[in-house]
Amino acid sequence: MSAFTVKPLSIHRHLTLAAIAILMSSLAFADGGWQQVEPAVRAELSKRYGGARIEWASEPALNAVTRVEGRTENLVAIEAEPSPGVARFFATTGQSRVSGSIGFHAFVPTWVASRRLMPGETIKREDLSRQWIDVSTGLARESRGVLLPADAPIEHLEARQTLLEGGFVTSAAVRRAPDLRKGEPLKIRLQSGAIEVTAQGVAEESASQGETVRVQSLKTHRTLVGRLLEDGSVEVRL
Repeated sequence: MSAFTVKPLSIHRHLTLAAIAILMSSLAFADGGWQQVEPAVRAELSKRYGGARIEWASEPALNAVTRVEGRTENLVAIEAEPSPGVARFFATTGQSRVSGSIGFHAFVPTWVASRRLMPGETIKREDLSRQWIDVSTGLARESRGVLLPADAPIEHLEARQTLLEGGFVTSAAVRRAPDLRKGEPLKIRLQSGAIEVTAQGVAEESASQGETVRVQSLKTHRTLVGRLLEDGSVEVRL
């Protein structure tokens, strides 16, 4: 009599076939499946980073395929970002679910300072240049929501804080330059009903067109409050 006991093969055969099916699915995904889900992974990352141009920094690392009961809709999603510049994704196709990770760069166009700019300094067109910067890591990643868009007009802007040469520009780092600066000479238009009298004055504060501003009459040394007009004069209604 044989010393070996022959056991029923049905359960083991079922498990073996399932394992082979998973292995074959994994091999199929590794062989060509990444090309199928790559555009969707790229699109999801681009959406996360405000329409950024996505470039891969590594080959995809694919985990084992798991079997999903019943057929499911094809789905690709970003599961997490375990570290800056690395995305963990999963893809469900048919009855298989595969997960993996990949390194990436996310480039967006923005304004970069061409030279050092000090607070209050008016920005000229040659002071900034449009460049693509990677917002997937570092300080750019932390500031990606407040970067000055590359299509934002830079005319009539001034630095609110020091801008370093080669550094990207945030919306908080600049502001609209005032149309009238403190200490600048101007014409005061004193109006009382239909009567208008003009006088020379000086601005006591900076202001933009349409705003109210305090000015001082050079003749009477009185402080008056008026509205800055388009021609640079200040209208004071008495």
